[in-house]
Amino acid sequence: MTTLTVPSLEQRLLRTVKEEAEAKSVREWPQESVELCLNLLQQIRTRIADMHQTLEEILVEGVEARSFAREGAPILAAAEDRAASIRELIDRIASLEDTSFARLLKVLRSLEKEEQAFRDDLAEALNRVSESPPSMDWEQLKREADADFAAGRFVTFTTPEEMAKGLAGSE
Repeated sequence: MTTLTVPSLEQRLLRTVKEEAEAKSVREWPQESVELCLNLLQQIRTRIADMHQTLEEILVEGVEARSFAREGAPILAAAEDRAASIRELIDRIASLEDTSFARLLKVLRSLEKEEQAFRDDLAEALNRVSESPPSMDWEQLKREADADFAAGRFVTFTTPEEMAKGLAGSE
């Protein structure tokens, strides 16, 4: 089974960008630093999209609920931290009201959208695995099975020969 991981390097790189934006006005960044930041943010977005795809594959394949909850909880926490960092960066850069940072803002918003989609799907999956399964009405199930049997939708075979004959007749 494919597993999700907490992308700690991406988390630290995003934190570094945020710290740099806090320490020095983005307006003062050299153009090379802005381009590096753009590339970095695009790579983080790609990584989050890959994680989202992995999550979907895991859910399609099926997964044991308790292990998924155990592994998914720290990933959800990391996604929430990343989302908060991204929002803070967006707020900081948007407050500059400088069109020269429009590309950076666009990439950040795209990253925010991808992060939110991943976070929402992971949170929904974790909520679903924590829900109690619906209770079974065993009496209703037995009544339906008895009705199906009485209507001839089930056939009982006592020997392998009868079963082979019955299967051959149903084709």
